Amino acid sequence: MDEYVTTTTATHTIVELPLAPAVPAPRIITAYAFRQRLTNAEKVGIYTAAESSAAIRVYLDDLATASFVNLDSPVLADGLDLLEIAGLLSSERVSEIISTEVQDYERP
Repeated sequence: MDEYVTTTTATHTIVELPLAPAVPAPRIITAYAFRQRLTNAEKVGIYTAAESSAAIRVYLDDLATASFVNLDSPVLADGLDLLEIAGLLSSERVSEIISTEVQDYERP
């Protein structure tokens, strides 16, 4: 149970309520900003692999039609896992792409 701090003066009792936990800002960026988190070599490798992988093409099509990318989305994580399994991105690179702090210019 939350603890309340009370202060009593000669005429008043003041009760300080605990603060609600801070809600983190959504980690949402534009689709273009997401693409910019990839190097040109990574993008070329991904598009080359998409020529022979329907799963990668579907992922790219989904990104192409997105108005924004939620960096905490399980769908995004699944797609990045697909690229990692295909050998197109390392696990360290995937972590860097999704964990880099969102910059103001990346926001929709």
